[in-house]
Amino acid sequence: MKKKDKNNTLLVVGLLLLIGIIGVGYAALSQVLNINGTANIGRSSWNVHFDNVHVNEESVEAEEDPYTISNTTTLNYETTLNVPGDFYEFNVDVVNTGSITAQLNSTTLSGAESYPFIVYTVKMLDGGSKVDVPTDLTLEQNDSVTLVVRVEYSRELADPSLLNTSIGPLSLTYQMNFVQA
Repeated sequence: MKKKDKNNTLLVVGLLLLIGIIGVGYAALSQVLNINGTANIGRSSWNVHFDNVHVNEESVEAEEDPYTISNTTTLNYETTLNVPGDFYEFNVDVVNTGSITAQLNSTTLSGAESYPFIVYTVKMLDGGSKVDVPTDLTLEQNDSVTLVVRVEYSRELADPSLLNTSIGPLSLTYQMNFVQA
């Protein structure tokens, strides 16, 4: 029985040596890949704002012309619409002078909600045409678009009993919210 124990011991030692040799061989063959490098991140800036407001000469007089607050994409203005057909309209540029691409997230038109006969619209100039502002409008660095903002006392929607009723002053706001694209 001693010879059998000796053979078993030799077999166990041999298997342990074989496992050890395989482990060392695997460790020698498998290498850790290290990648060293340098990344430089330049300065980025965010600057999307309204600029260059031009009021349509045929518009009614405004109590307060459109103005922005601290280079933002919010415009505030006041006007009075005296009779159906009166309107106030202006062009304004939306410019991206920052280095980050901006994408339109949402827009807000406010100030005329309680008057169903007041039509408040914003269109974008595309060549010589006025088109709806795309919901996915994207402005790259140094890119701009021109908008046409219009508020009108509609002849079609006005109740005839209101023909001599002045509406205003309307305190109106147009806001565009952009996010990083």
